[in-house]
Amino acid sequence: MDTPNVYNDLKPLLSNFCLNESLSCEYDQTWKSPLLKEEATKCAVSGPYFHRKWQQTPQEIKRVIPEENYPQWDNMIGDSRPDISGSWLDWTHSIIGVDFGRRSTDGESRTYHFMLSDYKTEYRKVTSV
Repeated sequence: MDTPNVYNDLKPLLSNFCLNESLSCEYDQTWKSPLLKEEATKCAVSGPYFHRKWQQTPQEIKRVIPEENYPQWDNMIGDSRPDISGSWLDWTHSIIGVDFGRRSTDGESRTYHFMLSDYKTEYRKVTSV
């Protein structure tokens, strides 16, 4: 399981934000980046922390350690703007999985951790403490 992607995929659902996800092109993945670590060490630091923070069962993915607070970053982003955030759509308006599965190289939708292949049915609840 790719730990960073799992976490990023769960945040919009837990925050009840709309997610629009589509696959618009085929990526050439034959290159190797010097930033990528060996397969065995890919998530050597983030993986153990992720598995302490999230409990996964076939029925549920549950955050058991609360989200961290970073007040120094909050101060940098400015004041709250309800005039903007009030117009954000919730998770029920999400459009996910568009154009996935057309080619053998497409890979999976980023929501495969909790959605069935119809991209509408949540097979695992995502919850938080």
